[in-house]
Amino acid sequence: MALILADRVKESTTTTGTSDFALGGAMTGFQTFASAVGANNSTYYAVADGADWEVGLGTLSSNGLTLARTTVLQSSNSDTKVSFASGTKHLFVTYPADKAVSDITSTDASIVVSRTGSIIDLAVSEASPASTLLTAVRNTTGATLTKGTAVYISGATGQKSIVSKALATGDATSAQTLGLITSDLANNSNGYVTVIGLISNIDTSAYADGAQLYLSPTTAGTLTATKPYAPQHLVYLAIVEYAHPTQGKLFVKVQNGYEMDELHNVSAQSPTTGQTLVYNSSTSLWEKNTVSLTVGVNGTLPIANGGSGTTTAQGAMNAFAGAVTSGSYLRGNGTDVVMSAIQVADVPTLNQNTTGTASNVTGIVAVANGGTGTATPALVAGTNITITGSFPNQTINSTASGSGTVTSVAATVPSFLSVSGSPITTSGTLAFSLASTPTNGQLLIGNGTDFSYSTLTAGSNITITNSSGGITIASTGGTSSPIPKLQSWSIGAM
Repeated sequence: MALILADRVKESTTTTGTSDFALGGAMTGFQTFASAVGANNSTYYAVADGADWEVGLGTLSSNGLTLARTTVLQSSNSDTKVSFASGTKHLFVTYPADKAVSDITSTDASIVVSRTGSIIDLAVSEASPASTLLTAVRNTTGATLTKGTAVYISGATGQKSIVSKALATGDATSAQTLGLITSDLANNSNGYVTVIGLISNIDTSAYADGAQLYLSPTTAGTLTATKPYAPQHLVYLAIVEYAHPTQGKLFVKVQNGYEMDELHNVSAQSPTTGQTLVYNSSTSLWEKNTVSLTVGVNGTLPIANGGSGTTTAQGAMNAFAGAVTSGSYLRGNGTDVVMSAIQVADVPTLNQNTTGTASNVTGIVAVANGGTGTATPALVAGTNITITGSFPNQTINSTASGSGTVTSVAATVPSFLSVSGSPITTSGTLAFSLASTPTNGQLLIGNGTDFSYSTLTAGSNITITNSSGGITIASTGGTSSPIPKLQSWSIGAM
């Protein structure tokens, strides 16, 4: 339903009382409400009958035959519906004086209201305060905040926000970024911040037309054309509409970046090192998660990314080994670990803790590695030696006796002997003799470490007679049993 105004619309009506007007057709030279206003639309009407009159907003019925008295604006009945008497009345479209709109222009010509037919136009220029959103603030920083300074809300006083210079180094000084100071604002004074809209007559010579400006992470309150990245905070502030040292223009539109845990579908507060985001379909949220082998990991990890590219232990071993060849084993070659046949040099090491046969060993094991150095080992005969038979059954024989020269022969004898000619270094004779000449009857008796000369001592009823080469022991009498008589004991020459 629309409000429609049209010229030369007049019909007759015979409605009485306060009922809606039944339309009786257009008067000569005029058009009907149905043709000019249209079904279900509204229009302003006026009706008169002698001293009775009424002005209001009416609504045409869907069949175009009835105009409802929707709202009475003025009337001869104290601005309420008039109860009309019988007779013919004239009903027409009008434009009430209190609803009339003429062309209006603001003092600075930035706002213009104009009317073309039934269309009313409101035009607001770029320079108009109406195109700029300002908010009242207070400066308590201790110094003047100059025009164009980027500020954030740091508190409140006297029902106004307190602002300070914004800085993109952390949440505290950037998350509440409000806008740019509209004009120089002295300390302990109230002023305005441009939240959305144009700031003119400012130095923008450092930038190019169309440059996007961000909150600086290095100097508080300033703007930069260099886009900040984490860990600095991203706050978009303005775009340069005109680059000029004194007449520059900035269009301000603050857009503050979000931290990950500030997004509406992310639940990741207070994350720890190594955690990732994993989607939880039961909560429809991205949630922080410490990656494990069962939670948040799908598929297989290729070898190129540090995995095995397979889900089984055997598959992993095959993947790491590369080409798998029967009879080969994993062996380091000084650079890599590769599949290889058993090498001769590996046998001593392998044999330390292995059992079974060396059926897979190829080549000849060197003597230095515990082998023979040949597949058919053979002994080599030296001088005066003969070797018969074949490996492993061979006989070694000497073919001549050896001769040579003694280079050193020495003799050591007991103390009762003496030796001469010792040592012999080239040739000579060793001579042995008694160290001293024994007397008759002396015997060699062991003394625990050597031999020494000693004679027998006669006991009771015994006589001992020593003679050259003999000893006679005799009994001199007594009552005991007779002792067998040692007739003689001779010691021959030594």
